[in-house]
Amino acid sequence: TYDAGRGGWVPVADPERFMATSAPGVFVAGDGAGVAGADVAEAQGRLAGLGAALHVARIGAAEAERRAEPIRRTLRRFTTFRRTLAEAMSHLGILPPEELFAEAFRKSA
Repeated sequence: TYDAGRGGWVPVADPERFMATSAPGVFVAGDGAGVAGADVAEAQGRLAGLGAALHVARIGAAEAERRAEPIRRTLRRFTTFRRTLAEAMSHLGILPPEELFAEAFRKSA
């Protein structure tokens, strides 16, 4: 799906599904899941790792959910902050850093 706020075309991956994509056993995190910064990438990576461990039956569903909940709370906080910051920047006419980078990249091509 296309999401300019996350850097362009990004796979659909849901933190509630451990960052799983529509392809069975494929999980994404970090810039591959949409540009959102290092802290978000780390949290997504932790969820994707839990999802992979669950997928190959190295941990059970209850344990995966128990470990995932604090990570998901962290991601929700980052998402709320990011959305609020993007709205404020938009009102001020300032592009988010990833859009500035993308624009500079397009101009250099």
